[in-house]
Order: sequence, then C-alpha cells, then structure tokens
Amino acid sequence: MSIVKLTNQKYKSVIYAVDTDTAILWRGIPGEAWIGSNLPSPLAFTPNRYAFITPDIGLACVPSVEGIYRTTNGGASWTSVLASGYFNDIVMRDSSVGYAVGESALIYKTIDGGLSWTSQGGAGLGISTTGINSVCCIRGSDTAFACGDVYSSNGVILKTTNGTTWSLQTSGLNANLGVISAADASYAVVGQQSGVPASEGVYTINGGTNWSATTGMGGVIRDIAPLGVRGYIAVGAYAARVSANGGASWVASTDSRFTVGGYALAEASTSRVWLRTTRSIYLTADTGATWEEFSSPIANHFNDAFALGVGYVAVGPSLDLEVG
Repeated sequence: MSIVKLTNQKYKSVIYAVDTDTAILWRGIPGEAWIGSNLPSPLAFTPNRYAFITPDIGLACVPSVEGIYRTTNGGASWTSVLASGYFNDIVMRDSSVGYAVGESALIYKTIDGGLSWTSQGGAGLGISTTGINSVCCIRGSDTAFACGDVYSSNGVILKTTNGTTWSLQTSGLNANLGVISAADASYAVVGQQSGVPASEGVYTINGGTNWSATTGMGGVIRDIAPLGVRGYIAVGAYAARVSANGGASWVASTDSRFTVGGYALAEASTSRVWLRTTRSIYLTADTGATWEEFSSPIANHFNDAFALGVGYVAVGPSLDLEVG
C-alpha cells in the first residue's frame, strides 16, 4: 500500500480509479490523499466495474470471471456474494437497491446492499443469449434502463418501471450498445460499444417510447454523465463530447485536455461533474464552463472510475445513490 499526500481540501468527494498496469485500486479525495490497495485475484487481472455505497462498502464485477464481489474495507479485500454469471456492469440506486447485468441476458437485483441477489433476466426476456452491457437507475424511482448487444437487428434497450419486470424497447440501431445514462425517467441516452469516430448513439425524451439517432456523438463511448439541465458529457476513445439538448446533438469539447479517452462522473448537482482522463482528474462546478485539474496517482492506463459524494446525494455514470 502507498499513500500520496496532497493538500487541497476544497472538494469532499471520494474518487476510485483502477490502474490496469499495476492492478491497484486507488481511493482518494482529490486535493487530499490517495490510498492504493493491491487488487486480489480475480479482480487484479481483468477490467472490472465498481459501485460503492459508502467509502468502505462497495461491489465489483469482472466481465471475464463469474460472480459479484463485495468489500467492506474500501477495496483492501473482497468476498464473493454471487458465484455464477458473467457480469458487465453493476450499479446501486441507493444503499439497498442495485442491479447487475451481463452475458446471456443476465439481470440481477439486490435489495440488501449487495449481500444477496435475485435473477430478473435470462430466457424470460426473450432476447436469447444476448449480452447486456450497461444499466442505470433513477434516484427515488423504480425506473431503470439497460442496454446491450444486437438482437434481431436492434441494439438491445430494456426498461423497468416497477423494479421487477423488464420490457424490450426498439433502439432502431443495428449496433452493440455499450453504455446508457438517464437524467430522469424520461430523458436517457445510449452510446455504442464499438465503432468508428462517426458512429452515433440513440436518445429518448419520452421514457423510451421512441429512440432517435444522435448527431455528433461519434466513436466508442465508455461513460456518459448528466451535465446541467437535459445535458450530458460523453467520454470514450475519442475527444470528450457534450450535449445541451437531451442528447440529440453533440459537439467535441474545445478543451485540449479532453482529447483522449476517459470516464465521466456526475454528482448530486448536475452542474458538478468529475472527468477522469488518462492524464488527470478534472472537476466542473458550472456545467462545463470551467474545469479545475487535480493530480492522479495513475500514470498510464485505467479500466474504471467511480465518484462517491460524502454526506450528500451523488449520481454517476449509470448509477444513482444516496449516502450520508
């Protein structure tokens, strides 16, 4: 374990970031301190997804390894809480309710903070063995969205309004869908899992009754976060892009610092968004007008990042949770 001591105490948000070169999970408050924990097998060697409930309690899944894992000490050690299933994403709506999605149309739900899980997906969804890649929750609501690979010439989009049963929606996009983010129960946007820079996603402003193609989103999207009123920021293999009209149209960020891939992490107020790039961590508190830079312990490559507000409501990429 190593600690890098910083000095600024302005922002009280715990950020988690995983270094794929050294298999270390870094946890810290930007401007204060970073604590590195060596990830144990199987979390150490493959890309993972994380969802923390408190600074100490969190969940993780490993797409290439079966099961779901839970930590109660900030990632220093992990325990298996579900032994079977290959999961691609995991989110928590609050301290109790969350979802995990994965291959073979897997959807699992927890109502006890990740201690136990119940299947809601599989064959009953009617999409055969299609992989589900991303899931997002709406705070204070049973509504949730998920997206996945192509089934019957459509990238899969699923929605639940009761937290129990899921319905298939028509995306109109014959492409694998990798990430979904919802500003509320009506507004949501989806990005492609793979594609060339000109590739587009889809968005909805009516809860998924209709999905329309985006304009200018482009490329492989890793994360999408709400940014301002009906706005989003999308980060991926190409330059960060922003939308101010519910995801309909996007423009590349004019900030030269954001021309490389990263992860976008939103907090309680949608004017506050953390942006993790391969260089540093940045914060905007004014819907992207200005960004403050913080140093990061990760020099090269990372496979996931997660923002957790301390003592207030926080929302992030494909997650919605409340602590404090």
